[in-house]
Amino acid sequence: MRRFLSFATLLLLLTVFLSFSPADDKPASSEKKDSPAKSAKKPAKEKLRSDRVRGKILQIEATQRIIGIQTELLNTLRRRNNLGQIAYPDVVALAAAAWAAALALRGRPCLAGALGAVAAFARPTGFLIAIPLFLVARGTAARIAAAGAPLAAAVAVHIYFWQRSGDPRAFIHAQQLPIWERNGPSRLSKWPGHVAHAFNVHALLLGCAAVVGIAVVGFVARRFGRWYAAGVAYVFVVAALLLGAQTPQTRIESAVAAVVFPLVGLLWWLGPRYRPWALFATAVVTVSFLSGTVTSFARQALFAFPVYWAVADGPRPLRHPLVAVAAAAANIAFALSLAKYAP
Repeated sequence: MRRFLSFATLLLLLTVFLSFSPADDKPASSEKKDSPAKSAKKPAKEKLRSDRVRGKILQIEATQRIIGIQTELLNTLRRRNNLGQIAYPDVVALAAAAWAAALALRGRPCLAGALGAVAAFARPTGFLIAIPLFLVARGTAARIAAAGAPLAAAVAVHIYFWQRSGDPRAFIHAQQLPIWERNGPSRLSKWPGHVAHAFNVHALLLGCAAVVGIAVVGFVARRFGRWYAAGVAYVFVVAALLLGAQTPQTRIESAVAAVVFPLVGLLWWLGPRYRPWALFATAVVTVSFLSGTVTSFARQALFAFPVYWAVADGPRPLRHPLVAVAAAAANIAFALSLAKYAP
């Protein structure tokens, strides 16, 4: 009897085991069924991942090659600049624009337009001479001849760049390279931070300078008048703001900009006869300043030649012998700096 019970118990356990074994095997079978799909997806994912990695590697290599070319080009430009081997066409553009203005004022719109086209060929901002030529010329045909030629020349230059590079915005993209860093006015937002940092570093010096400046401005106001006092106050403010410049070259170019801006404002103040030329000078200076860097601002501001009329026809103090001597000394100092800093 005991043997029978033990045998029956063993048989019952075997039956229970066999009854549960299929249920236990189903997940295994399902896993076996899923494994081919997973195994098929895995190579696809790995291939996609490898393609992405390979693409990033190619991008990094291309970027490194571009950086190497740019660095080599920048070093070449620096060496040639130090040796005086770089020729800028600014003088050609300035002469052509000035003669175009003279011919337009003398009623020679066709010749003015031809020289305006030369200015547009020589300088990227040369086409801006079309603004005063259009406003000064008399008659529809004269305005089209005088202003249309510089615009057509500028369009031809950019079409040439497009055909040579395959990029319709080749010039803009070239200006955005690390060599020039002309990325638009967004970079100017860093200036307030630089000024605040300079104020924190030179707080004691600026405090003493502020006390002296207030005393000097007050003395000049009582002795010579408010306009002279405003000029002295402007000089003190500019000197304080120049502390925010990060390099000597930036400080020099910013100082030139601080001189040019008031002259442009004075050109507007001279009256309606100067308005076309004031608009032209404002456009030239604005394009250069809002390019994203003040590098080469002094050279580019030369094209805004009407600012010299503000000195010639403006208030008499601008033509004082002391002002003339200071301007000559500043020009000599700036010319000497060209050997070290690219213009």
